[in-house]
Amino acid sequence: ACLLAAVLSATRRPFVCPPGKRKESLAYQRGFDPTSDVLACYAAAEKFEEKLEAQAHSVEESADRFASERFLVPQRLRQLLRSRDSLREELVRAGLVDRGAARQRHRPRAAALEGCGQ
Repeated sequence: ACLLAAVLSATRRPFVCPPGKRKESLAYQRGFDPTSDVLACYAAAEKFEEKLEAQAHSVEESADRFASERFLVPQRLRQLLRSRDSLREELVRAGLVDRGAARQRHRPRAAALEGCGQ
C-alpha cells in the first residue's frame, strides 16, 4: 500500500476530466474515496487490479472498460501498478523487504496505509 501511495504521489493521477464532464468525473473520483484524492486514486488502482485479475480468470467486465467508464485512464493505471511492482522488487532485491511480505495485499485501505511515510 505504501508503495502504491508513493507512486501515486510522484505520477500523474489516473483520473481525467473531459470538457463539460467535470461534475460527473469528480463524482466518480469521490465515489472511490470522498476524503482524499490520493486515497481515491489508490482505491481506483486497487479496484482496477482486481478487475484485471478477474478478467484473466473469467468473462467479467473488461478492466479497460471499467476504467474508461469512470473517467480513469487504463494506461496510467497499468503504469502505476507496474511502477509499484518494480519498486517492490527492488526492495526485495536489496533485502529490505521479505519476498512473502512483499506479496501481501488486500488489507482494508485505512489499515493498509497506516504507517506510510513514518
